[in-house]
Parts: sequence; C-alpha cells; structure tokens
Amino acid sequence: MVASAKMAVRVWSSLYDAVAVGMYTYSRSAFRVRVVAPPEERIEEGTLYIAAHRADTDVPVICGSYYFAARVWRQAAPRLQFAARDDLFEPGFFAGFSPGQPRLVRRALHGVSIGAHLPRVKVYPISSATTMKLAQALAMIDAETPIEVAMSDELIEPLLARGAELAKPRPVVVRDLQHGDYVDLLWRDVVAADLPSEAFREAWARRAAAATGDLRTVMDVIRSGEALLLFPEGRPSLDGALGPLQRGMGAILRRGKPERLRVFGLAYDPLTTGRTSVVLTVRSAKSPPTGSGEPDLLPDLARAIALTSGQVVSAALLGAARSGRLELTPAELAAQLADAISESEETSRTIDPILEVRDSAREALRDAVRASERRGLISVQGPRKLDLNPEAITNDPVIVRLATEQAAVRAELVGEG
Repeated sequence: MVASAKMAVRVWSSLYDAVAVGMYTYSRSAFRVRVVAPPEERIEEGTLYIAAHRADTDVPVICGSYYFAARVWRQAAPRLQFAARDDLFEPGFFAGFSPGQPRLVRRALHGVSIGAHLPRVKVYPISSATTMKLAQALAMIDAETPIEVAMSDELIEPLLARGAELAKPRPVVVRDLQHGDYVDLLWRDVVAADLPSEAFREAWARRAAAATGDLRTVMDVIRSGEALLLFPEGRPSLDGALGPLQRGMGAILRRGKPERLRVFGLAYDPLTTGRTSVVLTVRSAKSPPTGSGEPDLLPDLARAIALTSGQVVSAALLGAARSGRLELTPAELAAQLADAISESEETSRTIDPILEVRDSAREALRDAVRASERRGLISVQGPRKLDLNPEAITNDPVIVRLATEQAAVRAELVGEG
C-alpha cells in the first residue's frame, strides 16, 4: 500500500511537471512575461491564492510562470491546485470557448476533451447555480426536443444564420446542433430567463446541486491544507473592468479556513512592439478577511494588476479623444506616466518593473506611442506634437480595454472612475 501510494505521487508529480513546463513554453512563446514576486518565493500549505481573471490565457501564464518562480520542481508537496471554470471539463471546450476559430479547426477540436484528465493534476470544477453555457443546458435535455421548444428566438436566430451560411439543412431538434459547426455559438452563458421551457426545470435543479457540490469540494481541499488557486470573478473580464465577485467567497473563507491569502495579478499590455507583454504579480501573504458577509477583495486584486505604460497611454488618448482634443504632446504623456507611477507607489500597487528605471520607462512610453501610431490612432508630428484620430481611438478595442482596466483599478484604490 505504501509503495503504491508513493508511485501514485511520483506519477502525479511527473504529469504535473510536464503540464507546467508545457504551459511555460506556451506562455513564453505567446507573450513577453515579467514576474514580480517576493524573494525566495515558495508554496506553503494552507494558502488560498486568488487572481483577477483578465483573459482566457491567465491559467497557462500563471501556472507555467509560477512553477519556476516558486521552484516547484524541487518539492513533491505542497503544489498549487486549481479551481477552474466547469465548462473546461466539457467535451468541445477548446472548439467553443475561443471565438473566431476557422470552421475546420472547430470541427477538429469538437471531439477533444480533457475533462477526465484534469483531476489527475488537481484541477477541480467550480460552477454557478444561476448560469451555464447553452451547450451544457442542451446536453441536459432530450436531444429530440424541437429547438423552438428549447430556446427563444433570440438564441435560435444566430444558429439558423450559421446553418444557412454553411448551406446545411435547417436544424430542427437539439441533436442537429450538437456538432462542431455550431459549438462556438452554443458556448455562451445563459440564465433561467433565457430558457423558460419546462424542459429545463430539472436541468437547473441539477445545476444548483452541482454548484453546491463543487463549492463543498473546494472548501474541503482548502480545509485539508492544500494550496489552491481560484478566480473570484468566475469568468475573464470582457472589457477590462474589475469584478463583480461571485457569491460564495465568504463561505469559502469561513469554512475552508485558509491560514493565509495570496493574490496573483496579471496585466496584459498589447500596446507595445512585438508580442504582448504580461506582468505577473505575486503579492506577499496576508491574513484572510474575517466576518459573516462577502469579503471585499477587489482592492487586493486591484493592487496586484501592475501599472503598465499601455494603460497610461490608452487612458490619456481615450480621455483626450472623448473631450474633443485633436492633439497631445509627448511631454503630457510623460507627465501622466510619472503621476501614475507616484500614485501606484502611494497605494502599494504593483508597477511594471521596466517603469521603475527612468531610461526603460522612457523607452516603454515611446514604444506605446509607436504602437499607437501603427494602429492608426495618432500621427507623430515631430518630437513635440501628436495628432489624434478621435474616431479611431474611441473605437479601438485595445485602447478602450486598457483604459477601462486603468480606470477600474484606480476606482478601487483612489476612488476615481
């Protein structure tokens, strides 16, 4: 029995190592990652890690980077375990969650499922009692249910449009939708009001029971002394905003009784040359909040989202464009960056390491300006003038997202939206 237990630990550790190295390789090929962590960083038992959910790539960036930052390969235990979105365990997740994939890619990925393997690397599903993916809901009812009975016209219309676009027979029953051509359209969140049919009454009851069971499992893992990471927002931010937090964090803290709380932060900055830069922050441990209500964790999450040059430039460009200005000066941007750095220091917010050295901060600012010019947002008129394209600025998703993120963090830390 002892020998078999040791063998199980070795197999788990080896698989964990392989997955972590794979995530590290992916994240370093996709991004320029900078890690800000305490010296001699290590994982301690009884630690609950939380992170603001910025993007679908958060998990590989955190897991791969932290594996090396905390020198996890040196220890069999404790190792960071994870509470993950429950649809990750569903067949078709990789075909559905990422929009814009080519049809042939969606069809190829539709049958790929890793759900059965995730528990082997200590990943636990966590679901919501009030929302689920449309694909999950349809999988819980009779496949011969007519789609007009199962769904509202609002949900059906894009599915019919997709079928017409592909010159496929009109879908009639739920079974007609359960393949790769529709999977991305089915990977959308729905609530009970979206699915009023009696066919879903049992589905929602099962969903509520599953959510309760998932929560208990997470609390048991924490109570056992394992180190666990979860995302209190539940889903990645769609627009750069911060929060709201899902209900249940108070219960997790009270019943799981972690010894300490750690916060991860991710700041993606695509307003640069080459690959998007990412700053991964690992904040020092603190005592978990106490009390009977839901804890206010947003300020902790906000401090962990590092200040970047792209956030400052985006906020400056969007603010100027919305106020009707047609030009800015590089000196104004430099002054706003200096103010943002000072404010971050005063509020204990993490700062991108390249902004902490004057010369590299200047280069980061110039890089953001050059990236803005390449996007058609500004025109550099010599060393003292930037002509703005207000329409392009206000419609640019990168600028709007970075500016929204900066405003959201400041709203939590200095009370300004």
